[in-house]
Amino acid sequence: MKHCKRFLFWVVLVVVVLIGLSEIGAIITSGVLISQQTPAQNRGAVIGIFNLCGAIGILVSSVAGGYLYDHWDQSGPFVFVGCCGLLVFIWGLLVKNKIVPLNQ
Repeated sequence: MKHCKRFLFWVVLVVVVLIGLSEIGAIITSGVLISQQTPAQNRGAVIGIFNLCGAIGILVSSVAGGYLYDHWDQSGPFVFVGCCGLLVFIWGLLVKNKIVPLNQ
């Protein structure tokens, strides 16, 4: 039993590290995309709106996750955030070939 718990710890640790790396990768690539697609004179405003939307997303997901946890299941917040991530992934696939760098 002790060996199983130790193995599970390492599996969860690897998964959490991968999630953290993918999150920071998404943040960094978003900044690169903004700098490619936005004229220099508007870049600060666009980055500000991007960060504002991120803060609003954190607030909404906290409220929705708490509601789902209380009224549905303990896994509700994770299901909600996973579904949001899936929607972003699908959106990314749909617009993948429509993004043209500003300097081309």
